[in-house]
Amino acid sequence: MFIITIITVPVSSVENTNKNEDLIKDRTVNLECKTTGGYPLPNITWSIDTRILMTSVNTTTSSLSYQPVVSDQGQRLQCSATNGYGQSQTDSFQLDIKFVALLTRKIIRTTKPKTLEQRSHRFY
Repeated sequence: MFIITIITVPVSSVENTNKNEDLIKDRTVNLECKTTGGYPLPNITWSIDTRILMTSVNTTTSSLSYQPVVSDQGQRLQCSATNGYGQSQTDSFQLDIKFVALLTRKIIRTTKPKTLEQRSHRFY
């Protein structure tokens, strides 16, 4: 007679490693979520509030290519990891999306109709 012992270990922690990166509207940023502990390997799910963005299966690290949009402002982006044993582990942060304003100023001099000066400035 054989006795088979299956050892399972819940995920002990999860961390979004670059959550302090600047998020600028329409500019893609790569975010990474890392887990520690856990056997079998966990599934990592990325979501904004209740909207699931993607799930990586049987892994300790997951990358999300995210392009901030206006409608996500103020919502929570989270990565959660679970392997089906113990509690799911989650790391999240509130989205603070910066907007690029492009201001254009045109100066037309009436004394010389052919002269047009144009300047553009970007503000973050």
